[in-house]
Amino acid sequence: FGTLMQEYREGVLLFRAEQDAVWNAVKVDENRLKVFWEEHKAEYTWPDRVRFSEIFVTSDSLAKVLRDSLNTSMDFGELAERHTQRTGYKKKMGDWGFQVYEANELSQAASKAEPGWIEGPMKFQYGYSIIKVTEKDKAREKTFEEAQSEVSSKFQEYESKRLEREWIQSLKDKYGVTIHEDVLKKAFTDLKG
Repeated sequence: FGTLMQEYREGVLLFRAEQDAVWNAVKVDENRLKVFWEEHKAEYTWPDRVRFSEIFVTSDSLAKVLRDSLNTSMDFGELAERHTQRTGYKKKMGDWGFQVYEANELSQAASKAEPGWIEGPMKFQYGYSIIKVTEKDKAREKTFEEAQSEVSSKFQEYESKRLEREWIQSLKDKYGVTIHEDVLKKAFTDLKG
């Protein structure tokens, strides 16, 4: 029990020391993030994406009526806001935002059409979808604003590893490290037997 308590105490002390020397020392500000992003911006890219809106209904007859309404110049967003049955999409007027081409059958169909094109009704999930392609975006590097959350996460990881290496090196320099090769060899030789 005494050994267990000593290990626990030492573990807590090590945790606190590392927290003070590494984790609390990581400072994230926008200027440092921009410098980090500039050095690594090729790592932050968008694939080819398509933006489209959808009117989703569970009845094929209603889907056909809605398509006929669209053929007579009814507004797609207005019809989506009134009739879509997909949860959360009425207020967004059916807008899915940008999706990668391979996200699902709808984005695959939308990727083959030009903005303004209306497709459907087509069977999708548990109902019928009519989609309208609104925009396409070719593969490209993300802007700083688009990549900021990813950059912040990567920067914190990078900076904490750097500070940890420096902290460990300072401890080695201050207290020295002695490696007993003969003891290591004996310890691992015993494991093989």
